[in-house]
Amino acid sequence: MSAMTFNERANGLKNRTVLLAMLPAACSYVAFSYNGDDGRAVAAAASLYVIITAFQFFWDLRKRFWFWITMLIISGMHAALVAAMPWGNGPYPIPLLVLLFPAVVLDFSAIYLLIRAGETAMPQSTD
Repeated sequence: MSAMTFNERANGLKNRTVLLAMLPAACSYVAFSYNGDDGRAVAAAASLYVIITAFQFFWDLRKRFWFWITMLIISGMHAALVAAMPWGNGPYPIPLLVLLFPAVVLDFSAIYLLIRAGETAMPQSTD
């Protein structure tokens, strides 16, 4: 089985699945925001959205053990980062989600590069 290209994977992401990824992200936002931690709520929602989108993007690798270990480590790093960083609730000149957008793009890019590196380093399965 040959590796899928970026365009083949991107075509696999349907508008419906991308929108469905917003549902758990919105729930995490509400959970943190309810406790008065709006900055952490936006960061947690953005982090969860990126992780879910990465799972959807690389879903064709779901039968490979290394994929699950890699995503588990990435998810743990996201949770630690959201929990450990001081996310301010102060007034921002623009919405915090807009400020986090470049970080979200870099985050997905880093996940993409890690998974692609794993895909090339690990032996191909004969599915």
